[in-house]
Amino acid sequence: MTANSTLTICCFGAIAELQNIIAHMDSAQYHFKPMGNVNELHAITQAAEPPPDCLLIWEPHPEVLLYQLKELYLLLPTVVVHFHGEREASPYPIVWIGRDQLHQLPQKIEQAIANFLQLPNTSITEPLQKQQQRLASKLRERLGYLGVYYKRDPKRFFRYLSPEEREATRQSLKQTYEIIVLEYFKEKSECLNSTIDEFVNLSFWTDISVSQVLEIHMELMDEFAHRLHIEGRSDEVLLDYRITLIDIIAHLCEMYRRSIPREE
Repeated sequence: MTANSTLTICCFGAIAELQNIIAHMDSAQYHFKPMGNVNELHAITQAAEPPPDCLLIWEPHPEVLLYQLKELYLLLPTVVVHFHGEREASPYPIVWIGRDQLHQLPQKIEQAIANFLQLPNTSITEPLQKQQQRLASKLRERLGYLGVYYKRDPKRFFRYLSPEEREATRQSLKQTYEIIVLEYFKEKSECLNSTIDEFVNLSFWTDISVSQVLEIHMELMDEFAHRLHIEGRSDEVLLDYRITLIDIIAHLCEMYRRSIPREE
C-alpha cells in the first residue's frame, strides 16, 4: 500500500486511551495524528498539505468541538466516541461509536468516509461544498469509485471473526436494532435515521445476511412479547414492527446494490 493510500486520522481527546486499538490496526492503512485544538486543524487545512481524511473525537461533550468546526467551515468525515449513549443531532457526516465498540473502529472510519462521499451538495453551504469536493476528489482518486464501498475486508466478515468478536458484533447489532424499534413509531426522533444507517453499515461491512437480520428481529420481538405478557398486555402491537424489518432489509439491499461498480 502506498503512502498516498494511507488514511490520516486527526484525533481530538484521549488518544492515549486508543493506543491498544491503534496498535492492532495496520499502520500502512491508518496514520493517527493528535490534535490539540480546532485552530491547529484549521491551520492544516489552510496549508498546502492535504487535509486529513477523517476526524476522531473522544470528548465527553463533543458538541462544543463540533460547533467550533462548523464556525470554521470545516466539514470532514467524523467518528465520535459517545460516553453515555446519547447521540446529538448534527448536520455533519458523523458516525457514532461506543467505548465498548472500539474494536469496530476501522469499519466506523470507513463508514464515515463513505457517508461523506454520499453527502448531497444541496445540504451544505458553498464554502463547505468546495471543501467536500476537494476531499472527495482526493479520496476517489486514491480509493476508487465511491471510495470504501468496494474495499470491504473479508477478514472483518462475521463468519471469519473469533467467537468472542462474533458475539460482540451480534450484541452490538441487537442493541442498535432495539433502539430502532423503540424509536421507529415516534412522531419525532432525532436519532432514528442515523441509527438505521449505523445498523445497516455494520451489517454491510461484516457481511451479515438478511436471514441473520431476521433472527435478530425475531429474537427481539420474542423478548418484547415476554415483557408484554408479564405486564398483562397484548403482543398484537408487535405485528406493526414487521414494517421496521422491511425498512431495514430495504436499506441493506440498497447498500449492496450501491456496492456494485457502475459501468463506465
